[in-house]
Amino acid sequence: MFLSGQVGWDENQQFPGSSDFSSQTSQTLKNIEIAMTKAGGSLSDVVSLRIYIVGENYENDHHISSELKRFFPKGSAPSSTWVRVLGLATKELLIEIEAIAVINK
Repeated sequence: MFLSGQVGWDENQQFPGSSDFSSQTSQTLKNIEIAMTKAGGSLSDVVSLRIYIVGENYENDHHISSELKRFFPKGSAPSSTWVRVLGLATKELLIEIEAIAVINK
């Protein structure tokens, strides 16, 4: 399964709680988890992530690392590529994550 870029918005394109980098990272991973569940899989099926990080937020990589550890079971984090970008679809977005998963049915 190829999951296009997910961002830190909820289903109403609102930032739940705060719109800071840490909150957006957490919500983005929650959105990936929701999409995986709806597709009949789980986060353990994710084999690769491509993480787009806007500008200076790249220096806050500890937020991403801690959220990845929280969402993915120990030892099962997928491979990932981190890319620094100038911007995303809107100026409020600070992170976007694409996922590739293999769901065995």
